[in-house]
Amino acid sequence: MNNKKTHSDINDLSAFDYEVVPMPLEVRDPMNPGEFCNNAMHKQVLVRKGSEGVASTIVGVHSEKYKPQSTFQILENYNAVLNDNIDCSDVTVTDKVLDGGRKARRSIVFNNYQFEVTEGEKIALKLDLFNSFDGSWPWFSAFGALNFVCMNGLVSGQFAMVISKKHTTGFAISSEIAKIKNAATMFNSDIEKFKKWTQKKVSWVQVEDVIKKTLALKPKSFKQKALNEPQTHSEPVVEYVMRESARLCSNGTSSYKSAKEPSVWDVYNAATHWSTHNQELRLKKVDPSSRKSALDWEMGGIRKTASAHNVNRDRELKVAQMLISQPWQQMVA
Repeated sequence: MNNKKTHSDINDLSAFDYEVVPMPLEVRDPMNPGEFCNNAMHKQVLVRKGSEGVASTIVGVHSEKYKPQSTFQILENYNAVLNDNIDCSDVTVTDKVLDGGRKARRSIVFNNYQFEVTEGEKIALKLDLFNSFDGSWPWFSAFGALNFVCMNGLVSGQFAMVISKKHTTGFAISSEIAKIKNAATMFNSDIEKFKKWTQKKVSWVQVEDVIKKTLALKPKSFKQKALNEPQTHSEPVVEYVMRESARLCSNGTSSYKSAKEPSVWDVYNAATHWSTHNQELRLKKVDPSSRKSALDWEMGGIRKTASAHNVNRDRELKVAQMLISQPWQQMVA
């Protein structure tokens, strides 16, 4: 179950006001009644306590060293520093509690930090914060931007280099202070970079090469690793980003074969469109005789049984990694 709340007060943390408590994992040994299984020793189960009309839910199983970090408490500490360093008087906040409380995400758009990149195209400073109790997402925060024209979340290279915190070590707001204080300065620097990108044209050959080596690059299979075979790429991802780049630079046409050359800004927005808009997911039936689910998410060549929000975050990370990759740096130089 997923819950979403949109509001305008960063101090409103009600979406995350639920209690998660650790409990020892006790699994009885069927061969020795009264004894516990050895593999359950030194383990703990995290339980989201139920409320009126809502049953308690297991949200994670971890070692005894794992220290659950309350999203509510982390954000409360984070907000104290945020309010002292950034103008939070006009914000749009989106809070999401995902997978029954296993994951949490907060996105904040700072509307007082808006700039025009091209005529009629404004972007605003944006902050994303993530946490989880199931171990899938470490706590981390990353500043980026939101494009109001296409509602793309514009991740930066910083997204791939964020300070993440393991739940075995605890959360210290001191490590975040410098990043928060520098956010506005870094955003101004990004604006100037984006303006340069709007003026720099690149060839379709260059665009295709970058996408194949970054966004569309598939991880090596066990066979490829064993035989030392080269990595392959996803053609649907290449096609998607190429078509979206063509649409952006040629007033709606989706054929890059007949479109004019795009700008770096067009390609960047095409990539962030791919990472942001999960309605492009296609639900695909798979062989019911297989051990997989009867329905799989297939998204531009990435096939997952995971939820759309997991894919969305994975794609954002891929775009961020693209921005700091050698192929991208060579293209924009």
